Amino acid sequence: MKEALSNLGPVSYLIAPNHLHHLFLPEWKSAFPDAKVFGTQEVIRKRADITFDGALERDVEWPWEQELDQLMFTGSPAMQECVFFHRSSRTLIVTDLIENFSGDGFKPWQRLVAKGAGIMAPNGKMPVDWRLSFMFGKAKARRHLKQMLAWNPERIIMAHGEIIPESGTQFLKSSFHWLD
Repeated sequence: MKEALSNLGPVSYLIAPNHLHHLFLPEWKSAFPDAKVFGTQEVIRKRADITFDGALERDVEWPWEQELDQLMFTGSPAMQECVFFHRSSRTLIVTDLIENFSGDGFKPWQRLVAKGAGIMAPNGKMPVDWRLSFMFGKAKARRHLKQMLAWNPERIIMAHGEIIPESGTQFLKSSFHWLD
C-alpha cells in the first residue's frame, strides 16, 4: 500500500477524522515521516503517544483548502467526524458517517444484522447506534447535512462499503432521512 500511495505523489498529511480511526497512525507516520498529522480533539486526547500538528476543529487556513472543503459533523456526545469535499471531482469523503456494505463475504446472519443496522448497500447510512446518539443534537446535525448537500457531491467515498459513484447528493438525502 505504501508503494501504491507513493506512486500517486508525496504523502503530505495523515488525518484521523474521528475517534475510531487512529490505530495505525504511528505506523503511517513511520512510513511517511515528513507527513503532518491532524486529528480531532477526541483523537488528540486519546492518543497522547502521537504528536499532532493540529486539531481539525480549529478554524484556521488549512494547507489543503485550495482543493478540499472540510466540515466537523457534530451533534452527538458519542460521535463527531471531520468530512472532506474535493471540489474539482465533486467527491464527498467520509469515514463512519455513512457505511454502505455490499454484504459480499458476510455470513447470512451478518447480512441480517447489517441490514437491521441500516448499513447495507444500496441503502447505506450511519449505523443505527450512531444515529441514536444524535437524538438530542439533530438540529446541529441538520445544519451540517445542509452544508454537505450545498456542496452537491456527485460521488461519495467512505471507509466502509461501496463507493457511491453518482447521484451523491440524492444518496445523502436518502441516507440522512432519519434527521427529518
